[in-house]
Amino acid sequence: KPLGLGAAGFLARLGGVEVGVLGFASTQARREVPPGELRVSFYGAFFRGCFPFASLGSDAALAACALGALAALRAEALEFPSNAPPQTLPWYAAGPALVAHGSMGLPWGWEASLGAFAPLRRQTLLVEGLGEVFETPPLAIWLSFSLRLAVF
Repeated sequence: KPLGLGAAGFLARLGGVEVGVLGFASTQARREVPPGELRVSFYGAFFRGCFPFASLGSDAALAACALGALAALRAEALEFPSNAPPQTLPWYAAGPALVAHGSMGLPWGWEASLGAFAPLRRQTLLVEGLGEVFETPPLAIWLSFSLRLAVF
């Protein structure tokens, strides 16, 4: 089951560069691993720096971005013969993104982004008697559609 994600944060323009920080939390993904179940979720922060490189008309632009993420991976194994307590493990990643954004009339705007994160540290979860039951993927794809609100 894919993870759903909720995020909120702020963006600022410094010269010609847009920088941002977004806090996020995921839904809990469940995976059946007989005889039990594995539950995994993430929470943390995304960081980005974007460089606009093309205009998409008078109210829209396209930007190339560098992404970073620092998160906690929370994993819990249930209904196994030997249940360990839930674990919280570090996860951090980096990658590129392409972002399109524009105005819908002040103070509202829109944004669409597509990016990829490659973990700088992969995590593996083991269950006694079964071995490896989960490994963080080598690549995470980020696709988002957002509303933007200008406050100042």
